[in-house]
Amino acid sequence: MSMPTGSSFLLVAVVLVGAITGCAGLESRVAADFAKTQPEIVAVLPFQAAPDDTDAPPRLAMVRQIFQANFGNLGYHQAAIDDVDQRLRRANLMTPAAVKAAGPKRLGEILEADAIVFGENFTVSSFSAFLIYRRKLSGTLSLVSTRTGNMLWEASYSESATGGVALDSGQLFQAVSDSIDTGRDVNFVKLAQAFCRTVVSSLPRSTHEETAHEVPPDLQSVTVRLGGTSPLRAGDRIEVEATGARAARGTFELKPLHVGLPLSETAPGVYRGVYVVEPGEAATGVVVSVRLVNRFGATSRKEAADAVPFVVDATPPPPPGDFQVARNGAGVELAWEPPKGKPVESYRVFRARSADDPFMLVASTPQTRWVDTSVAGTPLYQIVAVDGNGNVSFPAGPATLPGRGMQ
Repeated sequence: MSMPTGSSFLLVAVVLVGAITGCAGLESRVAADFAKTQPEIVAVLPFQAAPDDTDAPPRLAMVRQIFQANFGNLGYHQAAIDDVDQRLRRANLMTPAAVKAAGPKRLGEILEADAIVFGENFTVSSFSAFLIYRRKLSGTLSLVSTRTGNMLWEASYSESATGGVALDSGQLFQAVSDSIDTGRDVNFVKLAQAFCRTVVSSLPRSTHEETAHEVPPDLQSVTVRLGGTSPLRAGDRIEVEATGARAARGTFELKPLHVGLPLSETAPGVYRGVYVVEPGEAATGVVVSVRLVNRFGATSRKEAADAVPFVVDATPPPPPGDFQVARNGAGVELAWEPPKGKPVESYRVFRARSADDPFMLVASTPQTRWVDTSVAGTPLYQIVAVDGNGNVSFPAGPATLPGRGMQ
């Protein structure tokens, strides 16, 4: 009997190995008085690797996010991970040692949480040989009260996964390459999901679950100060101030012009923002409202109660049309047509004594005709239209007398 050779040998030699997961006994304990002392608001701190594990740290941000998603199914209010990290940075708690040294009570004050989750001594190990891999994730998690510093829950667990591929010989080496390039991340996510599901299963559900949809943040008042009389013009300021729950994200809306304009918390529970009217903006019945969003995503919205809807008109009229300059017995006569599309209140006449001189305002008139009786040199003229809200058009011109080089 001859031995198989070539591609047939490879086909015989490859062992089909499916993904196999395993665990090393979950060890967990829950405080005897957990039902009486369980927290409502929980912050999950950054997870920390075991001192001698260099593979774990890049993976632990992902494990933390997966844990947070699974933990959220138990009905506890969770501080958003971005919010937790931002508060830790503001408190200058930039290292694991600094976070640990701060202690539960101070961390509770910083994070405004009833309890915190520590993830410690995480290790990640990985082994690959030919078409077989084995990965393992281990760690210890604990839930600690920020009021008392007592341990409410603790769990230690190790999850492992083994897998591989079996393909025709023509696909073999490509499969090995694909496994190296993409298999690690995909398989680690599955491993982390299995780890977190098992760990979270040992934690009691929240008795606060009926309030899992967080009460919207308190929004007490909204006031508006206008930097001009209505209608507002380009450059006018709209100042908005709101009072309510502290440490929320605030925005204001100028309906129908703008949404999502930022508010800054200038004092605890006091939010302020300013908008400056831009040229070209126009709207009637503008209403100001404020939106506050707390760390759980719950939202409150309130309109300014004492502000009558106002008008914004920063749209300039078109320039005057058919601008003509001609000699008149009394001087130089300027004539033009009213712009189309928007009513005009007046016109401003600008004159430059020569092409090298600047244009200066010499007259303002509601008429479409003006005579310059103080002509000197070879003047040039420009005309702008001004509407009832002070918006100024682009100039018509420059123009000068016929035969003077510019018209």
